[in-house]
Amino acid sequence: MRRPLGALLGLVLAIATASGQAGGVTPAADETRSKLLKVKLSLNFNRMPLREALKEIAHLVTENTEKPILWTYAADGGVPNVPVTYNCKDKAVEAILDDLFKQHGLGFTVLSGDDHPRDGWVRLGPGKERGEVKKLSPLVLAPPTTTTPTTPAVVPDDPNEAAGLARLNAAKGLLTEGKAADAKLILNVVIGKYGKTKAGAEAKDILEKLNK
Repeated sequence: MRRPLGALLGLVLAIATASGQAGGVTPAADETRSKLLKVKLSLNFNRMPLREALKEIAHLVTENTEKPILWTYAADGGVPNVPVTYNCKDKAVEAILDDLFKQHGLGFTVLSGDDHPRDGWVRLGPGKERGEVKKLSPLVLAPPTTTTPTTPAVVPDDPNEAAGLARLNAAKGLLTEGKAADAKLILNVVIGKYGKTKAGAEAKDILEKLNK
């Protein structure tokens, strides 16, 4: 049985919110803290620009886990691209960041926000944080519209299909408004979280066309 989309949107959002772990830590943020930041690396940087060093760290993490660690920076200038010289052997990423950052007054937090495009990313900027969770505002979807009172839009009973479709429709609405950059962020969320659904397949197709 299918239900009207308007009646189900609140349920869809509630399901998405409930998918995070206790305390507001999403699975992606938890994986970053418990796995990606724990990866042990051996490094040898000789006056390498800091941001290039961070790219190399991210690359090496990907080689070890087949999943990237993603950085996002504070306001422009918040992370100086100063040259760094650093050597270590079998040291955890979180300890490496502590070594690299403490002399520059930098900190790092793990972003946590269900359905947020940067859920699970590591934010770098001025501060003393060392991997604490920073909660993000949830993704806000525009309320759906129905075509006519007698033919309301419907979504499937499957919660993943419903959640993916709601977000796909939000992205389409943004495209209609000419907000392609915002739409791409939501499309990436649909592909990442609901990739096995029909909405995920359609989102991938739309994104590929936008990127041509």
